Amino acid sequence: MQLRLVDRPSSAGAYANNLREFEAIREFMTSASLLTIVDLPFLFLFISVIGLVGGKLAFVPLALIPIMIAVGFFVQRPLARYINESMKESSQRQGLAVEAIDGIETLKTNNATNWAQQRWDNFTAKTSVSSIKVRNLSNLVVNFAASMQQINTVFLVVFGTYLIHSSNPDYKITMGALIASVILSGRALAPLSQIASLAIKFQSAKLALQGINNIVARPIERDPSRQYISLASVEGQIAFEHIQFQYQRDAAPAVKDITLNINSGEKVAILGHIGSGKSTLLKLASGLYEANAGHVTLDNIDIRQIDPNDLRSKVSLLSQSPRLFLGTLRDNLELARTDHFSTDQQLMHVLHQFGLDKVINQHPQGLDMQLGENGLGLSGGQKQLIALARLTLRDPQVVLLDEPTTGLDQETELSALDALQNWAKQRTLLVVTHRPQVLALVDRIIVMENGAITMDGPKAEILAKLVQQQPQNIPSVKPKVHRVSVSARIRK
Repeated sequence: MQLRLVDRPSSAGAYANNLREFEAIREFMTSASLLTIVDLPFLFLFISVIGLVGGKLAFVPLALIPIMIAVGFFVQRPLARYINESMKESSQRQGLAVEAIDGIETLKTNNATNWAQQRWDNFTAKTSVSSIKVRNLSNLVVNFAASMQQINTVFLVVFGTYLIHSSNPDYKITMGALIASVILSGRALAPLSQIASLAIKFQSAKLALQGINNIVARPIERDPSRQYISLASVEGQIAFEHIQFQYQRDAAPAVKDITLNINSGEKVAILGHIGSGKSTLLKLASGLYEANAGHVTLDNIDIRQIDPNDLRSKVSLLSQSPRLFLGTLRDNLELARTDHFSTDQQLMHVLHQFGLDKVINQHPQGLDMQLGENGLGLSGGQKQLIALARLTLRDPQVVLLDEPTTGLDQETELSALDALQNWAKQRTLLVVTHRPQVLALVDRIIVMENGAITMDGPKAEILAKLVQQQPQNIPSVKPKVHRVSVSARIRK
């Protein structure tokens, strides 16, 4: 949870599978595995006793032990390779399962369930092949160890019989010594016969530990060794100083050398074509990502010096696709109440502002109505309104909105914008949008293209330029938009 977003694994399913592999470490550390290791030192004790009671019979297990150890040692490398392949393919299959479950509607609407099934079958087949290789190799070692034990018994009996009837008193042994030697040698070789199963558990635990260490070694947002600045309150002035950022090392920069100042309480819209870097700019301002070059400041303080939890209590981002979680409506709203917060009356007031009180009043459980995963059972517009209500409950001083009216009909959109306009009067507001109606919230417009700022100025001036340059520029707006408030639109 504390990983930096830029360092998170590319597949959520594979990431979850890596965490699940911790079970392999626990299994290796169970008593059965440890007892095998504990028994190994007694091997030499048993051989010594065999030497005392059986004389030269001790050479039989002594000759077989190095062979068994050598075979167990030589299979480690191919065994590790096969287990590694199996774990990787299992992670890919787990990742596909999570993606398919999360995107089941997309698969069905695109008639792509067969495509997903084919990928699943392909990963399952690969996993089965790797598992068979592991099983065959382990069975080979187990059967070889069992054969060595049988050979040990046969050689002891044959050699022991010869010594019993030996005419040389120095070599001669009794029948009891032979029986004791057979029993002790079997006990001595028993731990070696478990090398195969122990090797599989060891290699699985080793690879699982490497995967977990790889996750743990990734940078986290809040460095525990640092002393961060704590902010009791902020004015809301944000500045970008020569910012450059790219999501991947070999990718083109999402934003290029941007220098920008947003004054406290200023209302700014960011326009531009898709992929122009608008959403990235908001994510950099919220601290979700750290710029590769340059820095972002809040009230003239580099946000990297501010405690991430403190920063997000003052700067709040509503993304394009806000997420709801399995639980009640109250649970999802109270995600915002972890800092300092609201009564149920305040919850109802906020829900009323965004028209959600009708949804609650129509449900017998009210605020405790159950929501499915990601708001299953709600429309896209209702989920967007819940996300807006949750944002206002956080009461941030700096508000970052990325397409805040996605999925809303015109009437609901105007009502939501009116609520946002009244709520954001004393706050700094940055909003990314393609909808002209949202521009009624702002006084300044920034236009981005290919990660750079191409226009910046008062709303009326920028809108006039955009109209002159149509149809090349987006969004298609009319200059008169800035003259009409959201409230006026509703009254009309």
